[in-house]
Amino acid sequence: MGVIVTITEQSGNDLIDYPVRVDITDPQFFEECPDQKYIECYFQDGSWIPHWTEKFDPANNIAIIWVKVPQIPANGTVKVFIKVNPSRTEDLSNGEAVFEFFDDFEGNELDTNKWTHQWTEGTLLVENSYLKLYTSEDYAYEGIQSASEIFDVGYILEVKASRTSGNKGTAIGATRPGYNIDYDAIAFLIYESTLYMRTRVGNSQQQDSVSDDATKEKIYKISWVSSSEVRFSKIENNVESLLSTHTQYIPSPKLVITLYNYDGGVWMYVDWVRVRKFVDPEPTVSVEYIPETVTYTDYFYWGMAKMLSGAIANLMQLPIKMEIYSGGNLLKTLSLKEISTITDAENKYIVSVLKFEDDSSDSYQTDKQIIYVTDPDGNTRKLAESTYVFIKMAELPLLLGFEIRVPYEDTQVELS
Repeated sequence: MGVIVTITEQSGNDLIDYPVRVDITDPQFFEECPDQKYIECYFQDGSWIPHWTEKFDPANNIAIIWVKVPQIPANGTVKVFIKVNPSRTEDLSNGEAVFEFFDDFEGNELDTNKWTHQWTEGTLLVENSYLKLYTSEDYAYEGIQSASEIFDVGYILEVKASRTSGNKGTAIGATRPGYNIDYDAIAFLIYESTLYMRTRVGNSQQQDSVSDDATKEKIYKISWVSSSEVRFSKIENNVESLLSTHTQYIPSPKLVITLYNYDGGVWMYVDWVRVRKFVDPEPTVSVEYIPETVTYTDYFYWGMAKMLSGAIANLMQLPIKMEIYSGGNLLKTLSLKEISTITDAENKYIVSVLKFEDDSSDSYQTDKQIIYVTDPDGNTRKLAESTYVFIKMAELPLLLGFEIRVPYEDTQVELS
């Protein structure tokens, strides 16, 4: 199954390298894609684009995938294709390639190229893909700041975090370098079961609060809309809630990301941190699922039966060609480039891999392919038809691999 994502720009701005969120919930998709490493993403011109998989839960048919879209024209529409490639062995998910800033705290130590260990009066650990901060004493600080000023107007800061229960303070947000949220800040302050939203310049601030259970992991989201507007939200169980909008005491750009504990007694856990581009309103996203299937003809099964019974030579050694179509129109006919046929005796399969190639300078999208064979009498016979979506770029050849697996005891193959 393939996924076609239609993205429509709404703000009237040309967007370049813009991260777009795609939600996939179709059960059939997860039947064909049980592992997130099978995912590949392409722009409408056929070029590969980076993605980051925020969540992949086949058991509950939920995937959240962020794609970095090269360009979205003002008030225009573009398409992104998400492909399932079961032969892929390496996961292409890469948050650093998608966002302006990203850290999911892999490894066992803090990345000093991204962070400064600003406060050192407690415990800092990086383990099991989490940043963990702790202080045991009152009036003690433990925390980090980004190594550069990266949070600015027109960006969103999101932090997925939680903490243990207690009546001490935890801060998530952005400040001037070297300062905490008591001076030039846009931040969340968590104290006991209260979540405070704060914008502050010098000693003047706008602050309000809501009741919140910080022991439940969630995404804390700060949208720096303009020089006179900041929005505070939280995302919990995939549901976003706008908590507050501030229009006063908003610092001048730029700020560093700031995460810290203070006053002791609670652990703070951070799963990941990201900064992404933002326009208001954000682009709309619609998802269309395209079933990608292969159907075999009666002649195919007859020929395989004859081959397995020894009545004819290897069916796959006969002249084979592929016609490729788009929207019902024949684009071109490709000759077979390479073939390999093996017997999987352990699983009782005959496996034939057919390879075709278009090395022209053409660019197109094909959504149907038909394979034909010329029988010993010179007749053209249809073997199989597939509805996979492939994209041909002018600069690159299009390689098409077609695998045919036939069991020895397939009910459609009569060996007698």
